[in-house]
Amino acid sequence: MTRAVCPYDGRVWAAAVVLAGALAARAAPASAQRVEGTILQIDGSEILVDLGSVDGVSPGEPVMLYRRVSVEHPLTHRRIEDRFPLGAEQLTQVAERMSILILDSPLSHAPAVGDTVVVVGTENAPEDETATDRGPEEGAVCPVCPAPQCPATAVCELDPQAKALLEAFGRTLGQTLEQRIVIWEQYLAANPNLSWSAAVARDVDSLRAMLRTMRGGTPELGTGSQGRTGHAPPAQAFVGEPVEIALAIDPLTPLRLAQLHVRHEEERAYQVYDLEPDGDFYLRGRIPDEYVQLDWFEYFLVGVDANGAEGSLGGTVERPIRVPVVERVGAPPERTDRSNLHTSFEYMDFYANHFHRDYYLRFEADFRYVLGSWFYGLRMGFGIFDGQGGPVDGTDWAGNGDGTDPQGISYRYGFTEVELRFHELFYMMAWISVGGAAAWEDPNDASRSREPEALVGGGGKFRIGRPTGTNLELGGGYIESIGYEANVSVNLGLVEHVPLRGHIIVTNMPVKEGDLGVRLVAEAGWQPASWFEFTALLGYGIRNINHQGLSLGLSVSFLW
Repeated sequence: MTRAVCPYDGRVWAAAVVLAGALAARAAPASAQRVEGTILQIDGSEILVDLGSVDGVSPGEPVMLYRRVSVEHPLTHRRIEDRFPLGAEQLTQVAERMSILILDSPLSHAPAVGDTVVVVGTENAPEDETATDRGPEEGAVCPVCPAPQCPATAVCELDPQAKALLEAFGRTLGQTLEQRIVIWEQYLAANPNLSWSAAVARDVDSLRAMLRTMRGGTPELGTGSQGRTGHAPPAQAFVGEPVEIALAIDPLTPLRLAQLHVRHEEERAYQVYDLEPDGDFYLRGRIPDEYVQLDWFEYFLVGVDANGAEGSLGGTVERPIRVPVVERVGAPPERTDRSNLHTSFEYMDFYANHFHRDYYLRFEADFRYVLGSWFYGLRMGFGIFDGQGGPVDGTDWAGNGDGTDPQGISYRYGFTEVELRFHELFYMMAWISVGGAAAWEDPNDASRSREPEALVGGGGKFRIGRPTGTNLELGGGYIESIGYEANVSVNLGLVEHVPLRGHIIVTNMPVKEGDLGVRLVAEAGWQPASWFEFTALLGYGIRNINHQGLSLGLSVSFLW
């Protein structure tokens, strides 16, 4: 009689695990407590283990070496921590908390850091927490023989097919990879068309790939496996930043399984991760940040096609792909935007004690487009330049009782700048401006008056460093009737989203007859979004002890 099934009270889980455990039990009697440690270091045939006299062990103590694996229960799909033996050895030297064992004979598989070492005679003692003492989660439902009604007492009776699956699963627990593969292949041969047979077949493929990795052999290439996939390894990685791995595939010849095997510099064993589908043409995986540490990590890719043939998808265990890992320093990665609409306003007063006797203001708006080749960029815009000035003796109010006015200038212009790249760290820019200056009349001295005139200017600068990172710029220029300007600028890309700049400027502007002055200028900006940047300017200028003052400015940039 088939009994009804409903959300169960734990007896199904208990029965399944007890059945599996009974089939996998050892003949050795269980001690009160399992004594086990972990391999910490391997140096040739010497293995360092975190077991010592405080754990009750002594020189000559026989131990078993195990490799831990995580397996999935075929019916409940819960993860179970299992292990399989690598071989037997004995402790050679025992300290208080550490021991050394020496490999006198070859093991079934090479040991690795992280493998478990268990004192013989305590293997079957219970651990603090194992799969056998974890019942089902509250509200779990029986995965076998569901029925719409529940009896008064919750019971689930396994059908013969589920029982056979659990028996096979139980026989695999504690066995080597080779033995597990044989057990599951025998089960699939006897039960080829059950609902869970495909999942079991995928597990067998995974076991085969793991076995080949442990044996250190090159995966066998199936017919046509090369050329069906494509993978471009990363050129480098940055410390602590996960690395995305992409694998292009042919959807007409799909893979049943694809795995990423990875280890960092200080590991001997590889960790295995499955690649997940991303559409019809790609498989993707991620190398976690804990593997991306100085100075490198290694990985290779293994796949199993629809016919069960294994193939290398990139690298092998003997020749893995090694990726250098470096610290990320300096500026954030260079932006990919190419267009920049920029506006700026600046006011400079060299004679703050007497407003508007030695000053200039400048407004510019421009559009810049980055091509990215040797002809790196092109910038075009227009500007307004207004000011008054001249020689210090002529603008110094204290020394001019006659009240002579400084010369005035009002200039409207357009400009074009080209930028050439000779190296990724060396750039040259050249600009030209053309415009017209308005008439200016000196009421006291007609000879100083100026008629409207066309003015031409030009200049250039060099940049050392990447455009969006930390760099140094050296430049200068000249505009007729307005004067000269030379500058040294430092752009600091140290803080993401906060551009910082410093300038030293030498100029005789706003009129070419003026004396030279020196300006010290600092800029600080903020980029609240990838497409917008706001910058404020503050500076100080001086021509002599009496002619000095502040400069202020603002700029806005739109990036896309």
